[in-house]
Amino acid sequence: MKSSIWSEMQRNWDRIPPPLRPPSAATKTISDLIEPLSDRGVLLGVTPEFSRFGEAMTAYDRAPMMLENIWPGDTETHKAVQSDWLNLPEDDGAVSFCIGDGSPNTCLYPDSLTAFYKEAARILQPGGLMIMRVFSQPDNAVTMDDVMQRFENRGYENPSALRLAVYACLASKSAKSTVQLHEAADVIYERLGEPGEMSKRAGYDPDETKMIMIHKSSDDALSIPKTDLTLEIASQFFSTAKIVSSGDYHMSDHCPLLVATK
Repeated sequence: MKSSIWSEMQRNWDRIPPPLRPPSAATKTISDLIEPLSDRGVLLGVTPEFSRFGEAMTAYDRAPMMLENIWPGDTETHKAVQSDWLNLPEDDGAVSFCIGDGSPNTCLYPDSLTAFYKEAARILQPGGLMIMRVFSQPDNAVTMDDVMQRFENRGYENPSALRLAVYACLASKSAKSTVQLHEAADVIYERLGEPGEMSKRAGYDPDETKMIMIHKSSDDALSIPKTDLTLEIASQFFSTAKIVSSGDYHMSDHCPLLVATK
């Protein structure tokens, strides 16, 4: 039986480096954007780096183990609750901001991803902001051979960067911009060998490289669309939507911010 990646991720959270976790540059960019918004906000996910943003905030996550093991703990003003992101327990126009890190990527295109943005817009006040770091395909087409050649040239700083490049490449071949995580792991092993061999060739931390094993037993999938498709969907529910840089860090071109105003 295949397992969910989320149960494994919570056990290995501290080993996940950027770009799959937000670096300080991205955290600061989002913090600066929501600073003028004084009312309560919502975090979709339990990203610790975002856990104390705003004067008050509720974090929602579907996975109990993420709430128990990743969320840094409730305070009087900031708390975490289990909930489906497509059916949030919030009134219409209840919050001034809605943020997340890769949250839309877990919702498959077209139906779930469209519903994600519709629900985020529903809970926002007029003039409220949705800010999501979104994993995206590069603007220029990249083949798997391109990805592997960059690996051989030590062009990916860590296994997380390699994984993101493989995800984006496979998603570009899918009509629905979707990648099955076990298929991504299979490609990496077939092309680059076992974790020990891969670590030696690239100079990676062996423990980080072993995390790719998680994906071989996963039945999860991600949507990784191009930014123009992301804007097309979000613009259905927001008065303005734009893509901005999430900061200056390795692979940041694959992780821009979607900033949308209700």
